[in-house]
Amino acid sequence: MKFKLVICIASFALATQATALECGPYDVISIQSQSTNVIVRVEDDSGKYWKNLGLYTDDWVNSYQSLAQQALAADKSVVLRFASDHDCSSSDYTTATQMIRIVK
Repeated sequence: MKFKLVICIASFALATQATALECGPYDVISIQSQSTNVIVRVEDDSGKYWKNLGLYTDDWVNSYQSLAQQALAADKSVVLRFASDHDCSSSDYTTATQMIRIVK
């Protein structure tokens, strides 16, 4: 019974990870607050892109914006998590990030 439970939990964890894609690390070069959402301009070795942090109606957008501002002010990089079909090397003004992480 315990073995089946462990297999179920492991399968769920793998399935959850398979549906997400982490992009970056990016340098945050600007933050833009618009009437409905917040977007960030990020840069990596391949180029510069706009990424959507989320809508103002999203509960998490204020904390995402705060982390982006901290990364910009401290000259740190960020990693952004999106759905697995996201293109990390292009601008996307509509797909909201699922996570933002500051990295050294």
